[in-house]
Amino acid sequence: MKIIGASVVFVCDRDFSIIHDGGVVYEGERIVEVGGYRGLVEKYTLESYKVDCHADLQSACNEKNSVIGQFLESSIAQNLSERAKDSRISKKAALCGEKPPIYRSSTTLQTEFFPDCVLLPALINAHIHFEFSSNSTNFVYGSFESWLASVMSKRDGVLANMDRSIESTIAQQLDSGVGSVGAISSYGADMQALAQSALKVVYFSEAIGTNPATLDMLLADFKARFFAAKELASKRFFPAVALHAPYSVHSVLAKHIIAFAKEAFDKKTYDKKLQTKPATHAIINPCETSCTLSAHFLESNAERLWLESKDDANAPKGWFYDFYTQTLNVPSPAPYYTIQEFMELFSSMRASFVHCTALSSLESTLLTQNGGFIITCPRSNRLLGGSMLDLKKLDSMQNLGIGTDGASSNANTNMLDELRAGLFGMEYDLQDLARVLLLAATRGNAKALGLANGTLESGRSADMAVFAIDGIMDSTQPEVHFILLANKVHKLLINGEQVR
Repeated sequence: MKIIGASVVFVCDRDFSIIHDGGVVYEGERIVEVGGYRGLVEKYTLESYKVDCHADLQSACNEKNSVIGQFLESSIAQNLSERAKDSRISKKAALCGEKPPIYRSSTTLQTEFFPDCVLLPALINAHIHFEFSSNSTNFVYGSFESWLASVMSKRDGVLANMDRSIESTIAQQLDSGVGSVGAISSYGADMQALAQSALKVVYFSEAIGTNPATLDMLLADFKARFFAAKELASKRFFPAVALHAPYSVHSVLAKHIIAFAKEAFDKKTYDKKLQTKPATHAIINPCETSCTLSAHFLESNAERLWLESKDDANAPKGWFYDFYTQTLNVPSPAPYYTIQEFMELFSSMRASFVHCTALSSLESTLLTQNGGFIITCPRSNRLLGGSMLDLKKLDSMQNLGIGTDGASSNANTNMLDELRAGLFGMEYDLQDLARVLLLAATRGNAKALGLANGTLESGRSADMAVFAIDGIMDSTQPEVHFILLANKVHKLLINGEQVR
């Protein structure tokens, strides 16, 4: 059993509770208790002392009216009270990376405290493309249409030398305090690297394709990638399913993919090692409950115009009509879905709709009422569409997540930079916005991906991050100052194991 504490603890529960001089008790992969650090040390040191008592004193320790038991508890409590005053490590040691002292009252308890630091759930990047990681000056920004055209013309060059770029992007996630990712994979080229990484990965094998003549081949390719991911499934690697977008996935292919996903997940065809559930808390992940899906959705006004034209033959079809006819050489193209029809494909399933900058308030409400999640990517949206998600369109922030997208539509995939961009670019009360962004990057993303982390609560996964921020212990707006000042993670735990 271990206890970790810091000057400021973001619990990242629904109310965004903050505990000053707080701590988390964890054992193995699970959180046991959260509260004040000093009180937790006293409580669990006493408990571990009792466990280690000699057999002939054990019963005396446990008997409520025992004189010996009362004497032992009083003595231990007094001793601990004195020691707790000096239980913090120095700020210099924390910031310089020195190994913190471990206070032990028995062989079963380890404690550590980080002053002038923030402890919070490990961040989660709910939407990232690792395969498109080597971009520097290959693509055109300023509008979604210009960017997509540049992707089509320069895709092969960007995909060259992927291995090194993927490894670098994995390291960037860990360095920025990210413990879990929702990885969208179009080719499966990132599969082995992610399965072998320290990250907790929800791995979305993505389906894409519009040519009716090749749908069987596209479905077979998708299934091959999905089953390959399934073979790598573990307690850190969870296969999932993605449809690229309503403008890029034929409706026949989409229906086959979703039917396949429902059958695969509902019949629990995953390895038995994924089906073990601790007694304290049932692990929620896409391998054990309903299917988890993802799709890019309404990323631009051009996409909205295209989908709206399905019900009205005389409506303007806009840029996508020219894209199909001139770039893809599709004669007389027509949309495969209305906006409503595409959303209904995902009914009764956990689904993440990514970007949604052209989503109306009514559509946002319908989407979340049906259990869908909205994943925003602030910098990508600004680069490709000119604006970020309008949070005022959302009637609730509980189903909001955040991701970095890929390097092909971003400066980098650093999650801390993404939070800063959202704080500067989204129109909302500043302190409330800081909390919204942090909850999206933890609790919201965990819900969207179906993971048992994202909040510091009993029974949840012991995925935690510590960031050193000078002066945070005296901050009047710790959530704002965290986003502004957090840099490289100081300590990162995934499933209770230190990885950074």
